Amino acid sequence: MKTALRDEFVGAIQRLRRGSPIPEKDLRFSSDTVKRVLQNAETLIREHVPTSGLDRIHTALHGHLLVVCDAEGRLERHKHGKTS
Repeated sequence: MKTALRDEFVGAIQRLRRGSPIPEKDLRFSSDTVKRVLQNAETLIREHVPTSGLDRIHTALHGHLLVVCDAEGRLERHKHGKTS
């Protein structure tokens, strides 16, 4: 357990040193909006505004999950526009 956690931290440090704190992933299920939000998050983090960058990552994750769930037919849309 400790070794896996250490390896995860070392990987994050190496990504930061290469210039991108956000690992490249296959976003074939994501929308253009999610991709733009991730680019925005990377810029904010690089410009030393990490809390705003983290907020953008949260927004991107939420958007990505909506796209994936919608593709799988797992979204329920309610009368008031809320999704669950």
